[in-house]
Amino acid sequence: MGQKRRMASNDDQLSEFLFGSVRPWWDRQPWLRRVFTIALRSVDKSYSRWSKARVSPRRFRKIQERLDREYPPDKFSPSNLIGRDKEFNLLLDSFRLHVLRHPTLTKYFGREELPKAVCLAGDSGTGKTFLTMVSLREMLLEGYRGGVLVTPVILKGSDVYSEFYGKSTRQLGRFLDYASSVPSVVYIDEFQSFGRKVRGETGAEIEDTRIQDELNRWLDKIVSGKSRTIVVVATNAYEKIREDIRRRLTKVSLNDGVTREMLLAVVQDFLKREGWLNLKADDLLDLMEREEERS
Repeated sequence: MGQKRRMASNDDQLSEFLFGSVRPWWDRQPWLRRVFTIALRSVDKSYSRWSKARVSPRRFRKIQERLDREYPPDKFSPSNLIGRDKEFNLLLDSFRLHVLRHPTLTKYFGREELPKAVCLAGDSGTGKTFLTMVSLREMLLEGYRGGVLVTPVILKGSDVYSEFYGKSTRQLGRFLDYASSVPSVVYIDEFQSFGRKVRGETGAEIEDTRIQDELNRWLDKIVSGKSRTIVVVATNAYEKIREDIRRRLTKVSLNDGVTREMLLAVVQDFLKREGWLNLKADDLLDLMEREEERS
């Protein structure tokens, strides 16, 4: 009974997010909506938007199970973030403003303070993926509690690039346009593989330029539009990315403010992954620091 009440409440919140005070007839009459489901799917675009964004325990569970397999909750937990509270809160508040549209944040914060497109820049080992995945898990949970099914879209170069000329651009456009049609968080890792500077002389470079132009088109649409999407990209080669792409992103450097405590956590995680349980992280870090001083 409690579950039914919660789902009804979630549907009300979702309708308010999508339609405001002017709600479609089928949204006000659930029993009629069930009767005309097939017809609504065929002719009513607002129904398609609503059904894609609507949360259900089954749909949410499938997404969470996939995340749990790839990013175990015992590891990717906010309690394991060390020294990254500022960056974590920035990502979460940007999500709350642009995807959940939290009334308080909407009233007091602007797009510049809480950006829709963020670039996490930092050397290997600074925790770009870790920070993003911890944040993403929290975003999905908050969306679920707020009645919004948030779709995570995680892109890699292998998802987009094709050996057939022109197909890579179409595949990227399909990924991104779908993401911006629903409440979503888009994460692009190793972003330099998409945005690196090229001369555009060879066939492969021309294809890269087409992909980058498509990416710029989409970023403009996201940043200036009303879509309920935020974008997080990560790179360890920020300066190699095209300038016009960088201008569309808010840079967050993870090379700044690195503390010994943060380095210690990275070393401990490395030793655990490699199974070197007989070594102490403190001792190894001390050794690395002494070697660096000698050099």
